[in-house]
Amino acid sequence: DELEQMLEKAGEAFGTATEMLEDVTGWEEINSTGEITTYKKPTEYGYNAIKLEAFFDKPFKAAADYAYQHLHEWEVVHSDMASSTIEKTFNDGSMLRKDVTKPHGPVSAREGHNYVSKQELDENTISILATSSPQEHPVSEGNVKGDLKFSLQMFMPVGGDPNKTHYQVVECIDPKGNIPNMLINQIVVDRAKLYEGGVSELKKNL
Repeated sequence: DELEQMLEKAGEAFGTATEMLEDVTGWEEINSTGEITTYKKPTEYGYNAIKLEAFFDKPFKAAADYAYQHLHEWEVVHSDMASSTIEKTFNDGSMLRKDVTKPHGPVSAREGHNYVSKQELDENTISILATSSPQEHPVSEGNVKGDLKFSLQMFMPVGGDPNKTHYQVVECIDPKGNIPNMLINQIVVDRAKLYEGGVSELKKNL
């Protein structure tokens, strides 16, 4: 069924994402603010993956819960997303989300249906994974279907202290179609800003 297909795709995406997160080679620092550091790395899709690492004084489980509930709002507030809408919630709490970016001049908006799930991997690790839905979904006229390979967020305690959060993100998107190099680089910066904004939201609201 639909959920089984999505879980299978999510499992594969999780494996690829964790491999990239654990591989420390090839990452170039984009920005460092003291508590947040962001990196980029070329991928086989001709597009840079991003990685972010942050440490902040908020409970890691509460941070994961809050991020999961508000991620679709952050997409619109802190990134280049025109809209991010939860279209369906499954019995296990996972969800199907429709994301549409803003167009950039001659470059059409990108649109995609993404499966998002939160898992407690063990008592000290919570993950939030998003990946493109394996199902066929119609794309609005004039838009191009993008492919979210994976967006993996990891929440862990710092030094065994559950009231502090070690936050890691790794994300890889294939926007499909012809995109100027300048804009490709801008997308990387923009996606990093999403998760930097997320950290500020967590610190402000928890």
